[in-house]
Amino acid sequence: MLPWRLLQWAFGVHGLNNLYELAKEITRLEISPVAAQNISKSNCRLMASWQRAFTIRRSQTASLGSLFSAMGMRNLATYGPRVCPSSLKPASGGLHFKCSVIILFFWSSRAMNKHRVVMTSAAMVLAVCFAAPRDAAAASRAAAQSHSSIERPPIIGLAHVGLYVQDISRADEFYGHVLGFAHFSLDKPSGGLFLNYYKINDHQYIEIYPGLKDDSQDRLSHVAFETTNIRRLRDYLAGKGVKVPSSLKPGLDKNLSFTISDPENRRIEFVQYMPGSLHSTKFGKLMPDRRISDRMIHAGFIVHDRAAEDRFYKVILGFEVMWYGGMKDNVVNWVDMRVPDGSDWIEYMLNVNHPSARTRGVMNHLALGVKQIQPPYRTILSRGYRPSEPPKIGRDGKWQLNLYDPNLTRVEVMESKPAEKPCCSPMILK
Repeated sequence: MLPWRLLQWAFGVHGLNNLYELAKEITRLEISPVAAQNISKSNCRLMASWQRAFTIRRSQTASLGSLFSAMGMRNLATYGPRVCPSSLKPASGGLHFKCSVIILFFWSSRAMNKHRVVMTSAAMVLAVCFAAPRDAAAASRAAAQSHSSIERPPIIGLAHVGLYVQDISRADEFYGHVLGFAHFSLDKPSGGLFLNYYKINDHQYIEIYPGLKDDSQDRLSHVAFETTNIRRLRDYLAGKGVKVPSSLKPGLDKNLSFTISDPENRRIEFVQYMPGSLHSTKFGKLMPDRRISDRMIHAGFIVHDRAAEDRFYKVILGFEVMWYGGMKDNVVNWVDMRVPDGSDWIEYMLNVNHPSARTRGVMNHLALGVKQIQPPYRTILSRGYRPSEPPKIGRDGKWQLNLYDPNLTRVEVMESKPAEKPCCSPMILK
């Protein structure tokens, strides 16, 4: 331990008191493993350069090499904590931390004689041990345990479905004219169209992206769900072992959102609409009467491993089975999984192998809910669209009408309630 008098000599009594107060403040900081990965490397290199000069030994509270350290730099009475990662390994004969250490580097703006400059430059440090995890793995475990106790916030429904198209104007003819949705756009920061939002209602959209190259590319970009607390949901998923972003910040649309991959590498987004965002400033607007539907009730996509998807959607996210069935009573081709805090659902499309572009468009789809199927059918006919077949009752007992956009993505128009008894399993409605 460095002698108290030597510290007084190097920093002065006033400076030492400042260090002591700063130490008390920084020991209150919670330094997460995520934060430790996003730090200034220059400070860590500075610390590493002093490894050969000092060996600091403390009590047996952590394994060798542990380092979660906050460095507070005094600059005109303003302290900025910085964090060095646990990946910084001590060199042979260098720093040997047997606990997590807070190292406070103090720089006095007062004139100091050459000896004090030398001593300060040689890293006169105040090392303060604090109650921290024993090593990086323990830190991760502690964070996971903390996150695992977080209750999942509500997931209230589908927010949007993202689709790729080849021709924006042809897509607008379908989504804007035939289906009757108004839209607004978002440009790239570098210029040029990023996407069009076709508004179904204040909380649901069809996102249309340019850039579809050929038939080998999946038209379905991603599926998004709305939550009421995006930060808590991120922490909840982290506690369940799901890879999530280290931090959240407003997107180009000024909402808070993040995207993860489900077990089959399908992009799944969660969004919270924020005050002042591109969407919230248009609440109550752009919802003309010419829309054939005012609600998206489900989105479907190809699934190869139902058990793996169930572990994600059912066990982790809390989705519930509302119905399953198939073309034959003894074969399950479709599984409807309802969001935990709403009535929308996703549909597993099972037993699909080596699909063509046409088949992918049928399977990776979205569905618009209507009270009765005939009014929207007459509307789309009056707008010049000719479906390949008229409305029919599906195996789930509901009237449905299949429409296709110019790039073969299916838009299913469906009555919300069965007109006949569904096949295969009971349907649990909310």
